[in-house]
Amino acid sequence: MTVTFYRLLEVDGDLQKAIEGNEELVIKGEPEEEIAIVSGERTWLVREILTSNDHLLYCTKSASDIGARSKTLLEAVRVPGRLGRLRAYLKDEALYPGPEEFCWTEEQAEQTVQASIREIRSCFEREGAFILDGRIRTVSDALVEQVLKTLFATVDLDDGVHNLSSGLMAGDSRDLGELGAVRKEAIDHVLKMYVNQGEVDRVKVLRFYAETLFKQKEIWNKEQFEQRWLSLLPLSFSEPNLAETLRGLAISSQSGRELHYFAASALPTDADALFRTLFQERNRWSLTEMQPYVEAMAEKEGLKPLDLIIKYARVSTSLSDTTQVTPVFNVEH
Repeated sequence: MTVTFYRLLEVDGDLQKAIEGNEELVIKGEPEEEIAIVSGERTWLVREILTSNDHLLYCTKSASDIGARSKTLLEAVRVPGRLGRLRAYLKDEALYPGPEEFCWTEEQAEQTVQASIREIRSCFEREGAFILDGRIRTVSDALVEQVLKTLFATVDLDDGVHNLSSGLMAGDSRDLGELGAVRKEAIDHVLKMYVNQGEVDRVKVLRFYAETLFKQKEIWNKEQFEQRWLSLLPLSFSEPNLAETLRGLAISSQSGRELHYFAASALPTDADALFRTLFQERNRWSLTEMQPYVEAMAEKEGLKPLDLIIKYARVSTSLSDTTQVTPVFNVEH
């Protein structure tokens, strides 16, 4: 009897339901990449399980007959979408103003990135992407700063903000400086990012200027940072609460005299990798400091931030009543 060799794929309950329900599934992966299976909502990575045993398939009509034999076993493991390549594209190649020659369409992104459509579109939203002439673009920091400066010079923020696009684009383009040569869609997008229902989102503006400074250098003396930061803001802005505004964007040194750039948005999207990165940055966190760095992951896993932290780390209370988070060390016997 001829025995056919197959490769068996073990799937979890969610993938099984998707297959049995005829849900559209897409297999993605370049030759140098691992294979990913994605649905509209989820992503699975296909990994090979090493085993010295043969896996035998028997015919249903006759249990004594071997129908097929498998030398290897594959397993589809649920993982967060692999968004690193998309993030890099949005931060570098997609910037507007800039050439559109190598910019992706939505279809190209969905075909290329090993993530579900929901995960890809969530990444677009987080990174501030928009569609221009059918291409996925992001706006440069220089353009955001230019639009905000024009906004602050044009509008009394205390009176509320209305019809911003028409106000900024009206009249002689020479009055807008370099903005006169910028596409209206790009200006509209910046305004949409920083204005909500006629009100400037002051926290977003504060965080934009803070991140601009951190991109110049990643470690600042706290007093110097505050002085430089305040000099960039409109006079109508009240002095910000430093700790609250920089939440999930920067952390204080142990001495409290320095600020270190450490953005939650740049952290891994896999829980194990996330906590490894957090403890590589420092081996002891206060619970208050760590929470903003795990909130997105906790929401994704349907947990409260504290429950996620307890799942992956050790939480204890010191003699000074400060709740601290430290790594969990596994000791093998």
